[in-house]
Amino acid sequence: MQSSIDFSNDDYGVTVDRTGGAIKITLDIGTICSEVYYSKEQAQNIAEQILYELGEKTTSDWEDEVYKLQEKINNLQEKIEDYEERMEYMRSKEQYVPF
Repeated sequence: MQSSIDFSNDDYGVTVDRTGGAIKITLDIGTICSEVYYSKEQAQNIAEQILYELGEKTTSDWEDEVYKLQEKINNLQEKIEDYEERMEYMRSKEQYVPF
């Protein structure tokens, strides 16, 4: 049996709860209340698909963003260390001219 319910044009109550090892999604349309249970993995997959369809960043997108930012931080730290080494060298030669 397959059913299709369109909630897109109305304002219904939707709640998400953790029940033991499962995720419970409750759809409350006033006269009818439906509960759907998913495993953690299924719920994560559904959340990723929803984010993707909405054009929002998914977990893998955020992981890529974190990696890029970490690379940038590492590069900046190297530049700071190089600058500090050059400044120390200039001071040791007593030829230091402040900028």
